[in-house]
Amino acid sequence: MLKLCEFLEIEEGREFIIDGYVGVYRIMNNIIEESQKPTYKWKEAINFPVNDLVNCKIYKLPKKKQFTDDELAIMKNIPIEYEWMVRDRDNSFTLFKDKPVKSNSGNYWHRYAGDVYVLSFDVFGHLFKSITIEDKEPVFIDDYVKR
Repeated sequence: MLKLCEFLEIEEGREFIIDGYVGVYRIMNNIIEESQKPTYKWKEAINFPVNDLVNCKIYKLPKKKQFTDDELAIMKNIPIEYEWMVRDRDNSFTLFKDKPVKSNSGNYWHRYAGDVYVLSFDVFGHLFKSITIEDKEPVFIDDYVKR
């Protein structure tokens, strides 16, 4: 049986993009899955033309962050409406319902002015040290745990 990870030289779970295709892909249990905006939810890439992979350029995305078992347990129990985790320059740790963007100054993340979709999560600020203001993208919780 063909092992897609070996064929594409991409480790299982590693996200990648394919030149000429919209979306982000990964291989899980020898199945190609895709995620597209605005939901960012993973689903099987049904009828994906695997033969096209031979002729397309594949770009591996940076590896995901590593979290401790305690951090993953906390993430699993965060209310489902909060999907994104970030840390600002002042070290405050925040959850967002909608995907936030980094401010022009690069010092904090925001979604809307006066955003009511935010939850301060500083009680767990001593954890999740791998999340920093230097991150280019916020952490999408559902990429790490099933809730």
